[in-house]
Amino acid sequence: MNRSVMYSILAGALLLSSGAFADELDDLMAQAVPKDETVHATFKSTRIINLPTTETNGAHDLNFILQHHLGPLSAGPGQAFGLDMAKIRLAFEYGITNRLQVGLGRTNGGGKPVDASLKFRALQQTTSGIPLSITVQTAGFYQTAPGGSVEYDLSAARRFSSVHHLLMARKWNEKLSTEFASILVLRNTYPTVDDQYATAVLGLGGRYKLSQRVAVTADFALPVPPNHNGPHYSPVMGVGFDFDTGGHVFQLFLANSVWLNDDRLLVETPGSIGDAGTNMRLGFQINRTFGLGGK
Repeated sequence: MNRSVMYSILAGALLLSSGAFADELDDLMAQAVPKDETVHATFKSTRIINLPTTETNGAHDLNFILQHHLGPLSAGPGQAFGLDMAKIRLAFEYGITNRLQVGLGRTNGGGKPVDASLKFRALQQTTSGIPLSITVQTAGFYQTAPGGSVEYDLSAARRFSSVHHLLMARKWNEKLSTEFASILVLRNTYPTVDDQYATAVLGLGGRYKLSQRVAVTADFALPVPPNHNGPHYSPVMGVGFDFDTGGHVFQLFLANSVWLNDDRLLVETPGSIGDAGTNMRLGFQINRTFGLGGK
């Protein structure tokens, strides 16, 4: 065989083998580099306890919420340890898209407010690209009771308040999720001369998964500076458990605020910084989601 022909055959064989090796190397690299996937279920509901989460409902999903805050445990057996002093809020949250949600609620105390909210997930955490989820929420509250929470009648403008949240959360692993909240509360009516129209609030919250169905939760929120509205109010705090039944999420907790509407809960919880944990009361929230997408 001609030497040049033999060299040509050898070169062709080397090229073929190197091409096959390159293909195998590409396959190995693809397996070694993880796919950048969306992180889901940072939290199991749209609220931790007192703070909303970065979660939004899926497109065309309707979430029904039943919230209860009982009276303080210190009320004793005569008030069934707060059971006879319950405040209730009913609400619906609907996912227009996977990122955009609207809500409507009604509370039975504190001026009997109706609230409406708009929530948008601006950024969603991924496994290797985006490190955290960012959601913005704005909510308006309108007191429907003639006198609201004061003795005289309120004009339509004075009955209105609003709360604006910037929420940032990260799911660190399959067990631990944390959230930071930057909040602005605007009130046209407030209880004391020390109170302010606008109050900034900072919040922290988290969730730790104990098992497939049970997680422990906690959150804390504090006006900035702490005495911005005078010495009349306590920071908001809560600790509890999430129970995921598969059909709904049941949240049981201890919290120190009587209020359920965010414009009062975050800035009008009675007490002071020193006794933030002495006014604890039982509370619970039931979340039931209905898929209305027709699939």
